[in-house]
Amino acid sequence: MYYAIVTEPSREPLTVDNAKDYLRIDESFNDDNAMILMHIAAARERFQEATGQVLVPTEFQAAFDNWPDDNVIRLFKVPLLSVTGITYYDTQGNEQTLSADDLHIDAVSKPARLVPVAGRWPSVDGRPGGIKLRFTSGYADGKVPKFIKHALLLMVGHFYDNRTEVTPEQLNVMPRGVDSVIEMYSVKEHR
Repeated sequence: MYYAIVTEPSREPLTVDNAKDYLRIDESFNDDNAMILMHIAAARERFQEATGQVLVPTEFQAAFDNWPDDNVIRLFKVPLLSVTGITYYDTQGNEQTLSADDLHIDAVSKPARLVPVAGRWPSVDGRPGGIKLRFTSGYADGKVPKFIKHALLLMVGHFYDNRTEVTPEQLNVMPRGVDSVIEMYSVKEHR
């Protein structure tokens, strides 16, 4: 399954002021604000990519060729906030739509799970990327767990303090504690 961002997040999980407090930068010093905001976005993106946790509401489109063999669509972008619907091509090549009302949605599980109310998915023509699912995932305002915010601040501090050119090996080194938070919040498949 391939995920594409349809609507970029309109905010970040940390503010520049949050980061400046953590970095012990005087609030009146604004010369680095744009860079700090870039570091916040980079930390969010790295955390999201490593865990599957979406930190701020973001609209996605997932595309796949056929329905899952076990009848369960698993979304590894959590927490799931809403499902807009699914479009697919039937066996005659006509585009069809399933709405959220046609789905049993388990937004609590990680990964989130979708199954058809009808008991099985409709037949499709199997074209590449012919099934498209639109959904929104992310934490609601102010609901990002404190452990995650702390890991983001550690990453922002690391990026801010290490602005010079680094080797590929150094680029992957993160501050102590970040890896354990990533492991704690990683979305895993439970069978």
